[in-house]
Amino acid sequence: LKEAGIGRVNISLDSLNAETFARITRGGRLQPVLEGIDGAVEAGLTPVKLNMVVMGGVNDHELADMVAFARQRKVLLRFIEAMPIGEAGFAALGQFVPATEIVSRLERTLGTRFVPAGAPQVKSAGPARYYRAVDGDLDIGIISAISQHFCETCNRVRLTSRGELVLCLGRENQLDLLTPLRDGATDAELTALIERGLRDKPWSHEMDSDAGSRRAGPHMVALGG
Repeated sequence: LKEAGIGRVNISLDSLNAETFARITRGGRLQPVLEGIDGAVEAGLTPVKLNMVVMGGVNDHELADMVAFARQRKVLLRFIEAMPIGEAGFAALGQFVPATEIVSRLERTLGTRFVPAGAPQVKSAGPARYYRAVDGDLDIGIISAISQHFCETCNRVRLTSRGELVLCLGRENQLDLLTPLRDGATDAELTALIERGLRDKPWSHEMDSDAGSRRAGPHMVALGG
């Protein structure tokens, strides 16, 4: 991947326990993921970002262990609130843990205090808010799509394997790029289409922590996340 031009990677790691990992991922194996993380670090795909969706009663007891894991490998750890995207995300709202509680638990467990900080090693923080421990060099990121919306600063879109440009994870607003491509659209026409889509990017999403207020939407795996 490095030789092909990939500069950095985000890796989902919701648990360091093999059984919990398999349950969350519906059969996934933890060891190859751990080996992949070490391989990404060795290859220089920096900063390697680890994403952990925090779920109460499932993996929230692993916060400190995950910090230790990330600190040992000098990778960037981001904790993510559960979002109602796909069946798994929709169901996980029952174990929703807000960002403020994640930070508070870490402060109590690690015996330190976290203060807002700039995004380390990256050009743009994107949807993450970063915090630094006051007594050391530990940085963590929090992605709080539900409890603390960041829609006004969101600069992300996603391109799916089906040629759809997804402008917002919390809305049904895919822009079809595959059909124009197959119909012979020029680079200029595609550029204009993408720019029009960016202008139409929603100002806010429709997600909240009430599991009964929203149907399960597309799966994250189909959205490139």
